[in-house]
Amino acid sequence: MKGIYVDIDVKRIGDVICTLPAIQLLKQKFDFVFCGPKYAFIKDYVDFIDECFIVPPKIERLTFEHDPKHDENLIDFYLRQIKKFGIEDKYVPVKLNVPDIQIHSDRPIIAFFPFASTSIKDYPYAIELYEKLKGFYNVFMVTKCPFNKRGIKNINLPLHELIKFLKQVDLVITVDTFSLHLASMLNKRVIALFGTTSPNIVTKYYSNIKSFYAKVCHYQPCNLRCRMPEAICMKSLTPSLIFFHTKFETEPIEPI
Repeated sequence: MKGIYVDIDVKRIGDVICTLPAIQLLKQKFDFVFCGPKYAFIKDYVDFIDECFIVPPKIERLTFEHDPKHDENLIDFYLRQIKKFGIEDKYVPVKLNVPDIQIHSDRPIIAFFPFASTSIKDYPYAIELYEKLKGFYNVFMVTKCPFNKRGIKNINLPLHELIKFLKQVDLVITVDTFSLHLASMLNKRVIALFGTTSPNIVTKYYSNIKSFYAKVCHYQPCNLRCRMPEAICMKSLTPSLIFFHTKFETEPIEPI
């Protein structure tokens, strides 16, 4: 019986999610796949991670390194790192086994992720877009820090619970952050807001995504190395533009 212990040298949740297709392929070669604690939030929803340990057992070990080329898809980057085990680095979609928990709502439910771990990818008109959406949809703004503004439904769930919540929503509106990858693996309809990164690279393997990307700066895609005083690329994605296209992704009722 052969086993392997898998970990990753970065803390970003998006990177952890993007290693899942590679770990899924490792299960074809190893009888047991154990992972580090960063994978604990996803373990119950996949069938190829046997257990998560803080202290690695004395078996073969793989630590995913993080230094992709600026024009390389993250999933491809991590798939490349398992070739040393004689595994073909061919992408196979990951299925997340998440139970259905019905959320009762008389309007389509939208999960809105306006912020990323890197502020240069944040959506600058988060409040304005929320205000446009809330008359037609049941909108939840997902952030770490609640907004002190009346009328905004803000949620901050543990990752394990957030996955169950996302399974029930009708649409995810998100910047380029972990929620884009998570929603795509849940086969959700996604409106993705891009500025400093390229949607063609990031969403290579994802379907059901409508990407918005305004080429307004000759440095784009700068991959977080923005040379401008502010991210004018994200400011070009106006709330009216995003709101207009939202209605094609859902079936809103009359405004309240």
